[in-house]
Amino acid sequence: MLAAEAPDHVVVATGARICKDGFQGWTGEPLPGWETGNCVAWDDVATGSVKPSGEVLVLDDLCDVHAPLTAVMIAQNGTFPNVKLVTRWPMVGMETILDVYLDWILPKLYEHEIELVCDYFVREIKGDTVRLYNVHFQQDERDVKADWIVMATARRSETELLPLLEARGVSHETIGDATAPRGTYEAVYEGHRAARKV
Repeated sequence: MLAAEAPDHVVVATGARICKDGFQGWTGEPLPGWETGNCVAWDDVATGSVKPSGEVLVLDDLCDVHAPLTAVMIAQNGTFPNVKLVTRWPMVGMETILDVYLDWILPKLYEHEIELVCDYFVREIKGDTVRLYNVHFQQDERDVKADWIVMATARRSETELLPLLEARGVSHETIGDATAPRGTYEAVYEGHRAARKV
């Protein structure tokens, strides 16, 4: 395609993918043992490509709408799953308070009997068992069963095109999540700025 189009400049806006290995900001690493469990990204659930059932643990490191609404969707669509929403933060959806979304989200969580587990994070995944620990008192650990583990954790930039462009000497730049995973505001601003430059 590069040979056929022969572009003078390429704007790479390939976005980012949710890390189903649980990579996040608390440890800066994937979660130990993630490959042993049924770990999926929250967007796989949202798009319907994965339909968790049974005991489901939704891990929320984002503290926004993604994990709570994914948990509600699983409870609505599953065969009476037992859904736990686990977050290392002191409450779920903390980032949604200023947008007044929290008052809309919390009733849905309680209506669907989602178990909220705050101040806890994942120590290790061993198949269908997840060891949690209290981030403020790490001696406090507990094991929970999880047939599925849904990650609402970090995202990684999609950068596979960059080496191809560099190898061919094509002028290029990245924008939005292809530069670094961020929010909608940054993506819209950078897209607008790139378009005005063209």
